[in-house]
Amino acid sequence: MSIPDWTEANDKATHYDCNADVFCNYDGWWSCKGKYYLITHFDWGSSRYTPRPVSAEGNPPMDDNCPAARIGEIGNQVHNLGCDYQNDEDLSDELGQVAVTLWDLAKKSATRTQAQTEREELENLLTRAIASGLTVKSLVSCIIARGYRIER
Repeated sequence: MSIPDWTEANDKATHYDCNADVFCNYDGWWSCKGKYYLITHFDWGSSRYTPRPVSAEGNPPMDDNCPAARIGEIGNQVHNLGCDYQNDEDLSDELGQVAVTLWDLAKKSATRTQAQTEREELENLLTRAIASGLTVKSLVSCIIARGYRIER
């Protein structure tokens, strides 16, 4: 198993497949030449797939409202509070440990908002629909079935 260099990953890659040595997301994977393949991951959620780290260089910018950013900011605030209470060593140490716990949690949290995730799911759905040769009427039906409205 190699250690992934996230600076080489496609912006839409959310995980690294340790067994296949490729970057991937829920719907597919990228070859070493950058070609994207739509597939079904059979053991998605297992240790085979390493989530993209929050702090890795090359990550697309995080939305300030995504869970990872919000939890990380709370960790920063707790850390700063610990610095303010340096004269109380026990309290400062406890606050430091809480901050570390929050930062670890932020690394495991979603780096995208729900709206971003839903948009990506729709894009993937439409990409598959277009690739399969569906008509415009069928594409519109797919969009409406996902709960989106079409306005003129």
